[in-house]
Amino acid sequence: MLDQLMHANVNLLTLVIAGGFCLLLAVMWSRRGTVDCLDLITSPDGRLSRTSIGQTFGIIVAIWAPVYTTLDGKLQAEVLAISLAYLGIVEGYSKYLRWRADQGK
Repeated sequence: MLDQLMHANVNLLTLVIAGGFCLLLAVMWSRRGTVDCLDLITSPDGRLSRTSIGQTFGIIVAIWAPVYTTLDGKLQAEVLAISLAYLGIVEGYSKYLRWRADQGK
């Protein structure tokens, strides 16, 4: 049994994703002392938040594209640049939405 585990083929992409997810959970645990994955899509008051949802998907896309193309051996500068630009735009838009919400108070 142990011999089979030693010679098993591990999908590297799955390992990278699992590691990233574990790091995300560790950050959430260190900040709050609890892990609640709804925090990825809700605002601090507990309601669904377009900003949080956009940031979550932005992070997923910005990490997934370069990792996927790197593991295929085809990483191109354009893929990395588009990925980082997308993440920057999502973050900038979320800051704008928060600023606009604060102006309305």
